[in-house]
Amino acid sequence: MRRADFNSPQSGEKIVILGGGITGLTVAWELSKNSQLPVLLIEKNVSTGGLAGSFHRRDRIFDFGSHRIHEQYDPEVLGIIRELLGDELLKRPRRGQIRIQGKFLNYPPAITQVLTSFGLAQGIRLVRDFLLSNNFFFIPHRATLPTPRTSFEEYATRAVGKSLYESFYRPYALKLWGVSPAELSFEPAVSRVRKFELRAVWKELKNKATGATSHFFYYPARGFGQIAEKIQERFIDNGGEILFESSVERLELKNDSEIEAIHLETGEGESRRLSASLLISTAPIEVLHQLVCSALGVGETAELGLSWRSLRILYLFTPDKIPSVQETYYFPESDVIFGRVSEPAKYSPFLNQFEEKTALVIEIPCTFGDQIWNLEDEVIADRCIDDLRRLKILSPGPTKDSEYFSRRIKNLYPVYELGWREKLDEALRRFNSIKNLYSLGRSALFLHCNVDHCMSMALKLARHLSDKKKTHADWERSLNDVFNLSLHE
Repeated sequence: MRRADFNSPQSGEKIVILGGGITGLTVAWELSKNSQLPVLLIEKNVSTGGLAGSFHRRDRIFDFGSHRIHEQYDPEVLGIIRELLGDELLKRPRRGQIRIQGKFLNYPPAITQVLTSFGLAQGIRLVRDFLLSNNFFFIPHRATLPTPRTSFEEYATRAVGKSLYESFYRPYALKLWGVSPAELSFEPAVSRVRKFELRAVWKELKNKATGATSHFFYYPARGFGQIAEKIQERFIDNGGEILFESSVERLELKNDSEIEAIHLETGEGESRRLSASLLISTAPIEVLHQLVCSALGVGETAELGLSWRSLRILYLFTPDKIPSVQETYYFPESDVIFGRVSEPAKYSPFLNQFEEKTALVIEIPCTFGDQIWNLEDEVIADRCIDDLRRLKILSPGPTKDSEYFSRRIKNLYPVYELGWREKLDEALRRFNSIKNLYSLGRSALFLHCNVDHCMSMALKLARHLSDKKKTHADWERSLNDVFNLSLHE
């Protein structure tokens, strides 16, 4: 592994990228193809990939939760992933299920299945409210455009009707984000109610009539982190450098408008100064905001006020798994502690093979510092096992020879509370006042987005920077496209 050589002269300027997640890796790789300046990536951990990475334990590969690659990915990104992985990109059947009001439906659930699976009386209510909603075609369109004060609850109710909202969307939002949908902004609801639009209904009916289906996904044979590993290899081959276990301590500005150098601490505890022609941050927005505020001398305003939802991931290895074809189960309601359960061996036969045991990846939404976040592994495993028995995913009776361990992810899901965009825009205005600073990526822009969105925005920025006709102001304007892509897809 090539690393930055700090014994060489330090006067030479570099392109510096903070964060080696999938966004940072992609923009570093793309810039390294043509840049006249050396490209240095700084990563605080011992490996790259971030949430889209993998880790090893007892010579076995594990992912950080459940990922998948869809046919609907950005076409260019999907093409890049195919080229990177070749035969190691597996096509897998999608056979997930979601449990709603005690019933298991196929995931993603068909609209007709949702409207007809819960008995005659409730079915009539669901269909009636849906037909009277502002989404349906023969009712005069009464909907008004959402405003920054439009809530998730208001938007979803208006789109699908009160009964569908109360039955499905409200419990889902409460579990995922941990706050009332009346306190959430409308943006996360946009993509989640889209399947109830007329064109989605028509497409589903058409596919059902013709037998067409797209119920499959792609997955890297050796774990999702294989994508990051391949990009890292290409970046290094292009002369790129990576400094692991390092973090930026402060920024050195010139005239409060340009980064002149960054000061960092290496894994060995050494302090270094690097001249930076360009700084691209994919670090969490709070980290960059603190650095910028300190450099500008406005540290007292560094608190952003943006909230995140956390995750506990329990990795359970048990001989008690009841055989099934499902690779993933979803549980949006509060009577089950977890939100999603995945069986990695059904994503790839090369993953997590245990003799006489099945590996399960169990995701439990929580908030940093709350009861679930602080539970001992044994306690959270017992609660998960009890729920899995009740759901008939595990066999009833005493647990046999099971093993488990857990991971915690502090800031995973942005909580889009009402007023979030104003807080974000205030931070972006500060960032944009520094002409050679760019922020990019899921945690840097407070986005809930997929890997293809991250890679797509990374390619977009790299090409923007390579075009001498483009200005920083042009990129600021293009950020709206980035937000629309990530929030509304």
